[in-house]
Amino acid sequence: MSDETNPPEADAEAAEPGPEPKRGRGQPTKLTPAVADKVVEGLKVGLSPELASERAGITRRTYARWKAKGERDDEADVDSDERDFCHRIAGARAEFAYDACDWLKKARDIPSKETNAPTVTFMLERRYREDYGRSESVELTGKGGGPVQVQTLEDAIALSNGAGAASPDDEPGA
Repeated sequence: MSDETNPPEADAEAAEPGPEPKRGRGQPTKLTPAVADKVVEGLKVGLSPELASERAGITRRTYARWKAKGERDDEADVDSDERDFCHRIAGARAEFAYDACDWLKKARDIPSKETNAPTVTFMLERRYREDYGRSESVELTGKGGGPVQVQTLEDAIALSNGAGAASPDDEPGA
């Protein structure tokens, strides 16, 4: 009950807070500090996101969902467990790449038979293709550097039989 010393607003503030807002439908999230730590540890040693997720007991799809939500929350400047997870996995991947590059830098002074530099290079090229992958391209040209001639199977058969090219109205096998 209120009196002059305790206005009604004070009674409402003193009341116990209501239940926590619900997260939504479905099961509670598996994004716990322990699960996040396991994923991050795996990424720090060079595991792929799929293997780091498996090691932590979650699916690749769950990892991708948490990462996507974290990126959206980061874009909207919303604090969330997923945003923190997203920052931590980015840091873990960067830490692995840094450690690998640092190791390669130190390996320059070691005779090549005593180092695993090709293995480390291979891991960087595969894990971070955009940054460290080889960029090779193949260009195909036709006779005399011109365009490549493309034929349909029907045209090739007709030419091999000496009948000339088939017209678009010809039905195969007719």
